[in-house]
Amino acid sequence: MLTKFLRLGFALMIFSVVLCGCKKPSPVVAAGVDKDDSGWSVQQFYAVPEGTEYTSISCINRNTDSATCRALGNSRNWTKTNYDSLYGYYLVNPENGNSLQLSIRGDSWMRDNTPAGSLKWVNATTGWFTRAGYLFKSVDGGRRWDWQPTGCTSSVSAVDFLSDGRMGWAVGNVGLLIRTIDGSKWVCQDISNLTGHSLNAVVFLDTNFGWAVGELGSILHTETGGVSWYPQYSNTAEDLRSVYFSDRRNGWAVGAHGTILHSVNGGFDWALQTSQTIQPLLSVSFTDSVEGWAVGANGAIVHTKDGGAHWYRQSSGTHRNLRAVAFVSKRLGYAVGEGSNILKFSR
Repeated sequence: MLTKFLRLGFALMIFSVVLCGCKKPSPVVAAGVDKDDSGWSVQQFYAVPEGTEYTSISCINRNTDSATCRALGNSRNWTKTNYDSLYGYYLVNPENGNSLQLSIRGDSWMRDNTPAGSLKWVNATTGWFTRAGYLFKSVDGGRRWDWQPTGCTSSVSAVDFLSDGRMGWAVGNVGLLIRTIDGSKWVCQDISNLTGHSLNAVVFLDTNFGWAVGELGSILHTETGGVSWYPQYSNTAEDLRSVYFSDRRNGWAVGAHGTILHSVNGGFDWALQTSQTIQPLLSVSFTDSVEGWAVGANGAIVHTKDGGAHWYRQSSGTHRNLRAVAFVSKRLGYAVGEGSNILKFSR
């Protein structure tokens, strides 16, 4: 009798499972944490001095087999160069760690302790970077850098160029905006009637459409290649550090206290998104209009697959500040910052 009872009970259990369609419980994922979090790994290149801080990364030939990136760094521990600075500046290839110390042509004003800033390459030989408020250009792959006068008294902090290497823009302190149409001669623009705040980043999609962001939520936009600018309402008073547009409509800006802004109409309207972090975000990069990453202080990395409707934290493997992120495709990207490390994302 007992045996029959146990068999009947076991049959009823199976029958009830079939009826309710019960499944094995899914693993619990902490709120705001990306369950697909296995793509980042730390690369450390021992040819680079310990205590290095990378400030920027620039990639060319995106979405091709010949895509390459270079990171700009500085270190007090590098051998002094001919400009007698306490810092040594160099480029490093994130893929293999090959490094190149920069030879900068300047004057006595170069002898200070200011770290490097923004970096932009348009091809394998031609690029620009900012340092100590000045702008430098190389036409030999970075072996030599020559100072370019801007015609302004304010300091330059960030630079962007189109792939032709002729049309470029730079921004900086106290609303500095400059542009060039030949890659050499710069024109200083007076935008004091638009903003008195410092601008931290600039991005252009083509010869007409561009955006610049900066302190206290400042956002400026142009549809004339930088000939004229007008302000956009950002919906925040937080300092903005980076801006990225995947096309003329979809854009993101990031900044202090985990701020992420998103626009679907070219910046006419900006909306705050929930970033899942309170860390300052210093750089943002997207591979298309839906998938992107933002990085920032204390190793913060956040990721979205739906244009920012939902952001999720990813583990970086470091607590150092991450200052820049760039993706060459949906499968490969890099983040750089303090601590002599470069983070590589691959899937």
